[in-house]
Amino acid sequence: MKKLQRIRSAFFWSALGLSVGFPCGIVMIVFGASGKIWPLLILGILLAVAGFYCMPILWIRFADCGFTVRLVHAVTNQNLYTVSDLSAYLGKNEKQISTAVTSALSKGYLEGFLFTDGVLRLNRNARQTIGTFVFRCPSCGAQVEAAENATDARCEYCGTRFDREAMVHLCSEQDPGQAD
Repeated sequence: MKKLQRIRSAFFWSALGLSVGFPCGIVMIVFGASGKIWPLLILGILLAVAGFYCMPILWIRFADCGFTVRLVHAVTNQNLYTVSDLSAYLGKNEKQISTAVTSALSKGYLEGFLFTDGVLRLNRNARQTIGTFVFRCPSCGAQVEAAENATDARCEYCGTRFDREAMVHLCSEQDPGQAD
């Protein structure tokens, strides 16, 4: 979802920049041509052309990303997995929803799902994210973090080493709220 939000933000700022640049480019063309200030004229032409041709496309892409954000939110937070449920929730027809779900899956916005027969299902074969061991070092009290698949860990402050068995034991005996 963060990846999608970054892309949407980039479309927004680009479209906004060209929305401002387009009229500024027209003014630059006028002043550049009347005063024979060639760099200003060229910059004005570039801004006006980019604003005229690219600005509408960027605003449309921004809006499309907004729909995709709502789709991903509906799947991940509202637990809507069928095309008919998503269609009713998002106010689009089922063909549009199917296309949007397929696109979101192919772009990696919906990870860990399979889309078959109009239903999203959890992909049990997908590589799940690796968890993290987080515990307090018994020697110095510093927080120690290690990947769940790590065979050992070391405290960055005092250098104490922990094997996998010790990490599991320390994580299980410490309250999860204490590690934060």
